[in-house]
Formats: sequence, C-alpha cells, structure tokens
Amino acid sequence: MGYCRVSTLKQAEQGVSLEEQEAKIREYCRSRGIQLVKVFIEAASAYRHDARREFLRMLDFIEEHDIEAVVFYDSSRLSRNVSDWAYLVEQARKGKGVSLISVTEDFPITPEGQVLTGLPAVYNRLMAVQRSKQVKTKMEWWARRGISPKSIPPRGYRRRQKGSAKDRGLGIEPDPVEAPKVRRLYELCATGLYSLNDLAEEAYKMGLRTRKTGKKLRPQAVKDLLTSVEHIGKVAWAGKVYDGEHEPIVDEELWHRVQEVLKERGHSYPGRYVFERAYRWPLKGLVLCGICGKPLSARYTRGHGGLYIHYVCHRHKPYKYYREEWLFERVREALEPLALPQAMLRVMERIVLEKIQEERALARERVRRLEEERAKLERRLDAALEAFLDGEIPSSVWKRKSQAWNTRLEEIRLELERSRDSYTLERKEVIGFLRAVAYLPRLYDRLDRFQRGELAKLALCNLTVEGGKCSWEYRFPLDRVMQKGGISDLVR
Repeated sequence: MGYCRVSTLKQAEQGVSLEEQEAKIREYCRSRGIQLVKVFIEAASAYRHDARREFLRMLDFIEEHDIEAVVFYDSSRLSRNVSDWAYLVEQARKGKGVSLISVTEDFPITPEGQVLTGLPAVYNRLMAVQRSKQVKTKMEWWARRGISPKSIPPRGYRRRQKGSAKDRGLGIEPDPVEAPKVRRLYELCATGLYSLNDLAEEAYKMGLRTRKTGKKLRPQAVKDLLTSVEHIGKVAWAGKVYDGEHEPIVDEELWHRVQEVLKERGHSYPGRYVFERAYRWPLKGLVLCGICGKPLSARYTRGHGGLYIHYVCHRHKPYKYYREEWLFERVREALEPLALPQAMLRVMERIVLEKIQEERALARERVRRLEEERAKLERRLDAALEAFLDGEIPSSVWKRKSQAWNTRLEEIRLELERSRDSYTLERKEVIGFLRAVAYLPRLYDRLDRFQRGELAKLALCNLTVEGGKCSWEYRFPLDRVMQKGGISDLVR
C-alpha cells in the first residue's frame, strides 16, 4: 500500500508533487516485486481541520485488511507526528506485520530497521516545531512593525496594491469598495437602534456578504467585524495590540461608541451559551441524580411569554425534568428545621466548641509526636556525622543515610506547620456563625435566586432527586444536630 502527501498547493508546484511521489512509489514496488494494492493520496489542504482524512482512511484500511507494508516517498511525507509512527509500529508489534518502507531513505525491513524509521519521525517533528516557532516569531515581528500578519485582510481592507514590488502585498490598505460600507455599518450600530441581526440585514443590502458564498453575515460575524481594532489603525496579534501603519477606516471616537453600545446590549443574539454566561445556574453541582449519583444538567426553555429553568439527567430514559422553583422549595424545606430557638443555639455552640477542642487536642498530640521524631532524627544525624568523621562508616553509607534523614526532616517541618495552623476558629466566630444559622430560613426568603443557590450550597450537600422525591444532607456543623433526631429531640 502506498501513501502520498503534500502540505500545501505551493509545495505541490515547487517541491515533489503528488504525481511524482506516486510514480516513484510504483517504480520502487515494481523493481522489487512488491504488489501495490492501493495508493492513498492526501489532498493539499493541510490548513484544514480534516486535512489528514486520507491518512485516517489508510489506518482503517490496515485494520481491516492484511497489509504487509506501507510505502512512501520519505518519512516527512508519511507524517511529522511521532504518535502516528508509534501507532504503525504498534500494529507491527501486534502481529499485523506492517513494515514502513521509504523510497528515498534506505532502512532495512527488519525489526531493527523499523525502529530506525522512528528517528526521521522524531527529526521531522522537531523541524515542524522549529518552523512553527520561526513562523510565529516572524509574524510577531511584522505585528510590531505595524503590518498585519493575518493571511486574510479584515473586512474593509485589501492587500497593498501600491509601492515597490518588494513591499507590495505585505501590508493592507482600505478597499475603495468595501471600506465605505464598513464605515456605514459602524455608524448604524452607534445609533443603538439596530440589533446585530438588523445590522447583518443592512450589510447584506449594501453588498457586505460572506467572501466565499456571498450569503448574509451571521450576527457573530457582524460583532467580530465591529470589534476589530484594525479598523482604527491598530494591529492585534497574540493578545497584544500594536500601532499599525495602515490607514484607519473609522475614527477612534466612533469605534469606542460602538463598543459601548455592544457592551450595554450584553450579548449579540439570544442563544444558549450567551444565556449561560449571563444568568448562570444557581443549583448546578448541588442537585444529583438518585439513580446514577451524577450532577444534573441545567437547561432552559422559552414558552408562554416566559423563560423556564429546569434540571435533568440525560443518562436515563425517560428523562425527568425538575423545575428550578420546585428545587428551591425543597431547599426551603431543608432549611426550615434550622430556625433554632435560643436553647438550641446554646446546644449547637457547645457541640462546635467541643469539636474545636477535640481538633486542637489532636493537633497538639500530632505536634508532640512530630517533634519527638525530629529530635530523634537530629540525634541520629549528629551521631552518624561523628562516626563518618572518625572513619567508622564509609562515605557511601553516610551519604545515603544523611540524605534520607534530611528528606524526612523537611517532611516533618512541613507537617508541623500544617498541624499548628490546622484549626484556627475562635469562640467569637463560632457564636456569630450559629446566630446566622438560626435566621437562615427567614434570610432565604429575602434573597434572589442566585443568593439562594449560594446559601443552599453552604448549608446542604448531595441534594438528590428521584421520581419526584428529594433528599439531602447537611454540612458541618448542621449535620451533627440533625443526626440526633432533629431540633425537637435536642430541645427536650
């Protein structure tokens, strides 16, 4: 089986063309008695996302058929990706018997030769990375000079037509046909009376359409056009903005006014992802599915003049949707028992303070044990040093022991720092927290949906729903109270 590839159309014209590669491969197979069953030819479209489709088809062909070898012109034509080479070598190791044969590179068809074929792959990958780095550096150099390094000029501009043959095509200049249309689009947007859909319609009427198909611009494309800094004489590259040498289409005052209009509008068009960024999901991550235990996904729908938010698990059919209002009611039920009387506040205060004292006692005991171990190691280290200086133990033993003991001493130092700072709650903080808990239900009723979600995540966890039923767990220290049977039992 053969494989031919070029990276660009220019390479096909100036380098080794696809026809020449195929001819070399067929001649190589004919001279050595190799039966060539199929030749995969890669289209010259490496810049596209699906540029390696023929290569993927070749891999599928190897999986499905009994192929003994893949013949190619040279290793760079097969792949510059080391992982692709590793896959083919793995196929040979699994018993597929796939050998990699280069027409121009003489590698023996042996296990050792197949290993050696990986060396050009590593070299080609290195060269590709270096070329990419050089191209990025060169593009940044052009941007610093004020020349846009983009392959396609922004709307309203064209490649420079004037100047010497050396400078022609390097920079951009306003397009006499498109520039007035782009300027008019800015003026319409600055009025604040046009949505992005309206602006797309106006651009279509003016003849400002997609370059390839001549269709109407999408709203997001209109927004990208109106936020381009190239239109005010700047050059944007790699997250930085430089002063450009080209002539601006619009003045900065108009450009900034348009940005304010877009910012006040908040989003370009009503869509799912824009909605998620603007409104968020208050209970996302808290509500779990009772069947699989996974968090529910948040969705929204429009209808009857309103917007409705619900949570659903798409892992099980039939899908069960839970309205956000219903979930907030369940959270309110969970917080209702926390409306504590004064007697209950004192009980909870005692429980938390006992927990604090218990944690501090454990921390003190942990610190004591660590300090004893540290003192013991330091004594051992001093004794070993004296023995080494007196010549009683060899240097190899001293190095091994001292390195191990010093590593352990550093670990003990870090553990001591964590143990001494492990629990720092004070009595005043505990009392303030408990008094805030006593007013949680009343406070919950006064909050908006986002604040309710934050409060629910602070007080509850594992809010599980299944078949219209809901269960939950309380976070510490509320869980300590509810484990004893509820508020009424503790008060009695």
